Formats: sequence, C-alpha cells, structure tokens
Amino acid sequence: MQRPIPAAGEAMPKTKPTAEQVSDAMRELEQAVCDLNNMSVIAADLAERLFSSSEEAVGGRLSLILSKAETEAFLFAVNNVEARAKELRIQYGAAWIGRKVQ
Repeated sequence: MQRPIPAAGEAMPKTKPTAEQVSDAMRELEQAVCDLNNMSVIAADLAERLFSSSEEAVGGRLSLILSKAETEAFLFAVNNVEARAKELRIQYGAAWIGRKVQ
C-alpha cells in the first residue's frame, strides 16, 4: 500500500516554542492589556454617567434619553472595548505558541 505524499510543509515537524519565546511574546502584550483596561474604564465611566441620569418609570423600567453625541460616544466606547478584546484574544493565542502578532 502506498502512503500519500504530504503537501508542502506537512512533513515538517511542529516545534514546540521555548519558554523564552512564549515569555517574550507575552511581554509584548502589555501595551494591549493596558489599552484595553484604560478603554474599559472610560466605557464604564461613561455608562455610569449616562445610566445614573435615567429615571424610573411605571413598572420599574428605566427611561433613558440620550443625545446623538452621547449615543455616539457610548457606542464608540463599547465597540472599541469589544474590538480591543477580540484583538487581544488573537494576540494571546499567538503568544501562547511563541508568536507575536503585529
């Protein structure tokens, strides 16, 4: 029985990253972690300010009226945190195997 011929690169052994490669890649994540933390604080402060101004309506529901600028700022902050978190997750996965994502 013939063995299939591996495609280019498949026959190459997968090398495990060294502890130094992983730690170097993890250290590269510091700025992304700090940026995400800072943006999450901004988003939380904005949410606190916007939602604390709401008034309780009939049935225990909150009534919240935001200006266009407040809505845009809030959505920007929340979407920015989401994008940073997704990117950090990708960078962390790469760092775990000793790679750096730019």
